[in-house]
Amino acid sequence: MEAMYAWVGQIMQGYTPAQVRRIAAQARTAALTAPIGATQRVGSSTETAWIRYYPEMDDLIRTLKKAGIEPKRPVAVRCRSTTCWVSAGRR
Repeated sequence: MEAMYAWVGQIMQGYTPAQVRRIAAQARTAALTAPIGATQRVGSSTETAWIRYYPEMDDLIRTLKKAGIEPKRPVAVRCRSTTCWVSAGRR
């Protein structure tokens, strides 16, 4: 487990769901527009500061939408090694 998962919920305490979504959207936009290989200093460590969507994930989202599947709640795509799965709703 990534260390941040253990405390991210505590950091978001006190924010409304809309505020958390806005914070997440801003972070996603910053990471998607950062150059590949970008890093950022977090405390005493250097962390990855960029993300890219795998073409397969884009294809999955397009395919689900074409099939009329549009989640009402957030969808998480989790990957471990070469296996990915989709979960909707809260965990």
